[in-house]
Amino acid sequence: MLKKIGLFLVIISTQHFVSMACDVCKRANERKMWINIGHGSGADNWTDFIWISLTLIIAVYTLFYSIKYLCKPGEQTPHHIKYSIFQ
Repeated sequence: MLKKIGLFLVIISTQHFVSMACDVCKRANERKMWINIGHGSGADNWTDFIWISLTLIIAVYTLFYSIKYLCKPGEQTPHHIKYSIFQ
């Protein structure tokens, strides 16, 4: 269990460096709000913000329910898949 927690912390801590923009994208980016976030020019108009918001809502919704049903699926049989994950 300790190895899984350590691996999880290493993956989470390295994600910050992966998501940062490169030097070329920092110079080419026109919007100050998107400079260090990612590659490319970012959102161009208000419809892009709507799509980004909808995608974020769906991702958070999916993450919440996947964690919820992984931890408490409601299944009580000893051969349920959750017992092979939590061993």
